[in-house]
Amino acid sequence: MMRCNTLLVACLLGLAGAALVGCASSAGTHSSSSSAARVDSLKTANERLEARVRLLSDSLQFYDDIQSGQYRRERRALQDDLTRIAYEVQLLREGGYVVATLATDVLFESGTAHLKTNAHDRLRTVATQLRTTYRKRTVRVESYTDASLPADSPYSSARALSAGHAAAIVDALVDLSNRAPSQFQAVAYGDTRPAASNETSAGQARNRRIRITVLPQAYRITHPYETAW
Repeated sequence: MMRCNTLLVACLLGLAGAALVGCASSAGTHSSSSSAARVDSLKTANERLEARVRLLSDSLQFYDDIQSGQYRRERRALQDDLTRIAYEVQLLREGGYVVATLATDVLFESGTAHLKTNAHDRLRTVATQLRTTYRKRTVRVESYTDASLPADSPYSSARALSAGHAAAIVDALVDLSNRAPSQFQAVAYGDTRPAASNETSAGQARNRRIRITVLPQAYRITHPYETAW
């Protein structure tokens, strides 16, 4: 098919060139003004013909792409890219890949941002995973509380206590994973996103939690329209 297309384009260009040469050879038998006008007219016609040949060639190439399956392959690849991007946008909205969700009660003294003695043992496993599996990913530490605040807490609000928890976890993971602080994000949600009802003690315990996630890698699109037609 491509060989036939090439021959067709060559024939059309040959006819256009022959017409132009024929005009130039007959210029000596006519007045110079009429010959020049005729040459200009044929040049314009030749340019139009070449444009039509290029358009025809592009159309035939597109037809060949469809026949050979190239069009379907490129469309499938584009759809795969769109699916991947949509999935990772959803991950970003949800806060990333969840590495661990830990109960605040087993990590901190009640109402404070002071880590318990054995808290580092629980965080060490997470830090190892961050160091080996997600070395180049940004880590997001989210802290949640219930709707109540212990009377003896040094913090003025659940959001402030939540911020203290998130910062303390980030500091611990930086030390344990040997990663730069710039690779971490601390987010304090306080009591604004409960996982259960705050009407029961069991629900309150579920709401007091630390969620550690890793964000998807950023993708750079250097030529966003190069596959468009």
